[in-house]
Amino acid sequence: MHQRRSLAVLLVSCCPLLFASACDSAQEETATTEKVEPTAGLNAQSASQDRIELVATSPHQWTGIGVASSGRIYVNFPRWSEDVPISVGYLGGDGRVFPFPDAAWNSWEPGEGDFTSRFVAVQSVVAVGDDVWVLDTGRPRFGTILPGAPRLIRFDEDGRKLAEYSADAVVHPDSYLNDVRFSNDGSRAYITDSGAGGLVVIDLETGAAHRVLDGHPSTMATDTRVVIDGKPWGSEDDPPQVHADGIALFEEHLYYQALTARTLYRVPLELLERDVSAETRAAAVEAVAEVGPSDGLIAGPDGSIYLSSLEQNAVRVLRPGGAIEVVAQDPLIAWPDSFSFGPDGTLFVTTSRIHQGPVPPAPYGVLRISVR
Repeated sequence: MHQRRSLAVLLVSCCPLLFASACDSAQEETATTEKVEPTAGLNAQSASQDRIELVATSPHQWTGIGVASSGRIYVNFPRWSEDVPISVGYLGGDGRVFPFPDAAWNSWEPGEGDFTSRFVAVQSVVAVGDDVWVLDTGRPRFGTILPGAPRLIRFDEDGRKLAEYSADAVVHPDSYLNDVRFSNDGSRAYITDSGAGGLVVIDLETGAAHRVLDGHPSTMATDTRVVIDGKPWGSEDDPPQVHADGIALFEEHLYYQALTARTLYRVPLELLERDVSAETRAAAVEAVAEVGPSDGLIAGPDGSIYLSSLEQNAVRVLRPGGAIEVVAQDPLIAWPDSFSFGPDGTLFVTTSRIHQGPVPPAPYGVLRISVR
């Protein structure tokens, strides 16, 4: 049997030089990219156009998105190439991207040893209220993890750092921290590891971190071939395998899924604590539904789980009763990556076009989708 490639290997080989040029980030007030108008590749005229609004585009590939209660939209750009102008930014009213929290935090360059108060390789940005949480993998271009760089950092909307939590003690050499959700009481952060397979739990009161469901079948990729627009993703002989990726939280359960798999799982939050035996925890894992390959997940206020359905170019939703419905389906939704709800209840999603060849066609979109 051929050894399966991870997302790290695939993206290093398939996404060279996605970023056209570095940007002028001398001051926070200076936009990092010029506004990019929608092109023929991002045309919202479709059967779903009444549900979809193209909010912004970028020539640079983004993954994460967080919409604050103020309405400000934060995005991040993963360090998958040598030329990443910034790691985290927010959208201005005209669609331009400004560095967040400032230019200095976005000034790290590969090869530099000091990343104090600087991002290294950000995969996810999440807004909770008006606070902004940044998940740094510490693994630029999927190479060696830099000690001290894997971390979760909390900022207020003015860019003041409120807290920083190290994940050094819980990452494996092939870890890739992917996405994060927070307990309802704000005491825990739950992170997927799509590189090594497993979940990371951080106690936000003490800073202690531990791994759970490490290598458990529910967090690991399966022999699943992802087919989008009639074309298999990756090499025919050696398709990629991406472990625990999407994550959602509703009431007392954590939902999660490997990207190259078809089953959505959940586990009670109380069983993710450090003092619970691995056997007890594993026995409580529940297969929720067969939903197909998904990247981002998010829970709605009624317990519906929204799915970034890669093979359908769609956003779908798993209702509490078990029905799966299409919310929006459109060529515009090209590899829906990450979700965030806006203050008015609309759903925002980034498109990262990962499946579209060695250099995916820009621009990449931020879409707003009505889910009512």
